[in-house]
Amino acid sequence: MKDMKMFIKNYIAHRGLYTNDIPENSLEAFLNATNNGYDIEFDLQLSKDNKIVVFHDDSLLRMCGVKKRIDALTYTELKQFKLNNTSATIPLFTDVLDALPKSTNLMIELKTGSKNRRLVALFLDTIKRYNFNYIVQSFDPRLVHMIKKNAPTIARGYITKNNHLNCKIISFFIKLLPIHTWIKPDYYVYKITDLPNKRMDKMNKKGVLVFSYTATSKEELESIRDRYDNAVFEGFRP
Repeated sequence: MKDMKMFIKNYIAHRGLYTNDIPENSLEAFLNATNNGYDIEFDLQLSKDNKIVVFHDDSLLRMCGVKKRIDALTYTELKQFKLNNTSATIPLFTDVLDALPKSTNLMIELKTGSKNRRLVALFLDTIKRYNFNYIVQSFDPRLVHMIKKNAPTIARGYITKNNHLNCKIISFFIKLLPIHTWIKPDYYVYKITDLPNKRMDKMNKKGVLVFSYTATSKEELESIRDRYDNAVFEGFRP
């Protein structure tokens, strides 16, 4: 069922409520968010052995100081690395779902890769075993279309930016494609510096929700909530 009211009403912590001592996309960041009354946004991708892990980047370099790709390592190998020199490790999707209060609303981003169909299939098989209110989004319209095709009742969002996926072929394809007709998103997610814009004003008036990433101050967050629907936040507490 598509229940998006809470994603408009509540505050959504980007990659959890992380700090200098609590790394992003960690169990600790997610529990810190829920303990402070916030919902959460996080990222999913596949390890080499097809485990769904919660991690944003393609590479471990920024968060773990290791120049290796997530999809080149098994989960047994991945969990040996520490996030930002803390004791926290990369969690499995199921670790997060098992740890969170069931009242938490989840904004879930699917990261694009070489095994998109496998990611969507495993995601849908996993999430159906839990009773969370959630929405799913991606920068890759192919992933959004897969959700539409395989689970049309799940609220789906398209994240957009000027240089889609840093890929010239996909960017060219997206410019030619009537995205809204093809994937029929329930909502769009725009970079905060790309709002406001006339296209999203028009879509919002038609009933399509508009969210933004990432508000880094109370002023930015409230300006988006005043004109559109909501924005994920980081670096402060609303």
